[in-house]
Amino acid sequence: MNYAPVRSWQVGHLWSLSNEEQFYLLWPFAFAALGPKKGGWAASIVLLIGVLARVANRVLLIHTPLHDLEMFPMVADTLATGCLLALYRRTLEQQRLYLTLFRPQWSILIVALVLVLNRFSGYTAVDVLGGSMINLGIAVLIHRSVYLKKSPVVAFLNWRPVAFVGVLSYSLYVWQQLFLNRGSQAWINAFPQNICLAIAAALASYYLLEKPFLGLRHRLRAKAE
Repeated sequence: MNYAPVRSWQVGHLWSLSNEEQFYLLWPFAFAALGPKKGGWAASIVLLIGVLARVANRVLLIHTPLHDLEMFPMVADTLATGCLLALYRRTLEQQRLYLTLFRPQWSILIVALVLVLNRFSGYTAVDVLGGSMINLGIAVLIHRSVYLKKSPVVAFLNWRPVAFVGVLSYSLYVWQQLFLNRGSQAWINAFPQNICLAIAAALASYYLLEKPFLGLRHRLRAKAE
């Protein structure tokens, strides 16, 4: 879906899952072949490729159907940023300058920067470089939440209702598109029933599909061990 110039509303949002699956197909092989150190360099190169790919999109694909598609080379740096955080988390935690970013004033500034960049993402400069800055900012905020286990923010994120939204987020993302079509006059797309229907579909999907398959995975893994 991330390479399809024409997409229906109902499945158009699956471009993001397409990129995830493509990354999950490539990254384990690259990491196994290169090892942690070279794998880190590979992830860093993907960050650079993301910027260059977005430049190429603006220059070379501007008048083609492929323009502005969320193709893998242009968004893979989002996932590569997470890989870098996983690889260098312990090293970063030993850097005093880096840890200053965890202070409340800097964290608030990072949140504001992410929101502003996202708001103006349609501009060329923000589209090309802003995406990388958003990725790095979100990585720092995630790291802060893991590192400062007793902070009020972490307590809120671990609050059971909020945590359950996180558990349900995958199913909610998959199914919400059917009910949140602003261009439709259908009853299922009208507020507030569209919100209720999206949540109901996500709950059904989680308990009838996702959770049973997760249980099957755990049982198969236990047998393999």
